[in-house]
Amino acid sequence: MLQSYVIIIKINACSYDKQRKNNDMIKIFDTHTHLNVENFEGKIDEEINLASELGVTKMNVVGFDQDTISKSLELSSQYAQVYSTIGWHPTEAGSYDDNIESMIISHLENPKVIALGEIGLDYYWMEDPKDVQIEVFKRQIELSKKYNLPFVVHTRDALEDTYEVIKESGVGPFGGIMHSFSGSLEMAQKFIDLGMMISFSGVVTFKKALDVQEAARELPLDKILVETDAPYLAPVPKRGRENKTAYTRYVVEKIAELRGITVEEVAEATYQNAVRIFRLDEKIDIQEVIVVEGKDDTANLRRFYNVDTYETRGSAIDEDDLERIERLHNLRGVIIFTDPDYNGERIRKIIMKAIPTVRHAFLSRDEAKPGSKTKGRSLGVEHASFEDLQKALSKVTQYFDDEDNFDITQADLIRWRFITASDSRKRREYLGNQLRIGYSNGKQLLKRLRLFGVTKAEVEEVMEGYGG
Repeated sequence: MLQSYVIIIKINACSYDKQRKNNDMIKIFDTHTHLNVENFEGKIDEEINLASELGVTKMNVVGFDQDTISKSLELSSQYAQVYSTIGWHPTEAGSYDDNIESMIISHLENPKVIALGEIGLDYYWMEDPKDVQIEVFKRQIELSKKYNLPFVVHTRDALEDTYEVIKESGVGPFGGIMHSFSGSLEMAQKFIDLGMMISFSGVVTFKKALDVQEAARELPLDKILVETDAPYLAPVPKRGRENKTAYTRYVVEKIAELRGITVEEVAEATYQNAVRIFRLDEKIDIQEVIVVEGKDDTANLRRFYNVDTYETRGSAIDEDDLERIERLHNLRGVIIFTDPDYNGERIRKIIMKAIPTVRHAFLSRDEAKPGSKTKGRSLGVEHASFEDLQKALSKVTQYFDDEDNFDITQADLIRWRFITASDSRKRREYLGNQLRIGYSNGKQLLKRLRLFGVTKAEVEEVMEGYGG
């Protein structure tokens, strides 16, 4: 269940950072951060706002054990710009079992989960024997391939063995990422030859990290990514302090310096590289949560949008649903986008009565009709084209029950032939579609026009285009 938090936002960025605000529309993707650890508890909004100021517009929060996986999933459900990667860290390999694997699998089809990781080998801490780590590493690589996800690799004092495991297992068609790479150019190229991408963290800014800097300078630009690994490995000039996802900017700047190209070029290339490997394809971001009736509606929306939905499972909406929707509305805002039929209208009315300030999007019946290959199925958001979804979501409306300033009367409805005329139904349908307020019968139309704050002038302008 999503939880609601009250967070007091107070950003104390130093003047140096303020001078570096993102005034040039740079977009940076932090492909590996840990906003899900205790260091950031109660500070998520502050971290995301500061990141935005420095041009970091998307971030991948990596979960590596039970608690951090849960927190990563929670954050990605709450923030449109946050994505999740989940897996079992090599220092936790000894606790990996069928139950842990089943838990991970249960989340891999979540659309905000974009990779499996971080997985790999860690011989520095050696919490578990090498053979145990290698077996768990291999199992999770196979999971990533089965579920069509790239995998993210952690390796420490184990670069050669890591290479051999990946080479033996095979990368698969969706690739993989060498997280916070700290090896040589030669080793980086060997991983690229296997199908991996190389991700650079704040280590690339360290004065003595000459091998890493050589790799960042010489590797093909379309094979590299940037990250922070926050709160760890803060880059120069923040080295020794707690790292922030905003500081991906410094990594980008250092790589640009090493390569002799602009910050904009590195930001754009690494951003597009991340979009490509995570298969985000620059879908349109929707900050609000959209309330729909079922999973097929969700699936259709997510073909075109990075969006979170709340499914009512048909018309069986209850007090628990209303409580959750209100919580989401207070946290992120809610758009009601139910089917243009009796059940959809019933759900809309129940929610509107309980939470009057939610917003609404409407499809016409024609826009929600199933195609010829799905003949016989009911109307639904699941059938709408991208163009029709765009029209609906670009004209989101809200109820404004302001009776004192409402200037339309029953006599106006008769004059406009919305009632008592042979084509009244067609006229009401046309009006509802053009204003994006949904269909109403003759008895309900006056109330609906009032609730949406429609004026006489708006109605008359719309109906000038009615062709009968």
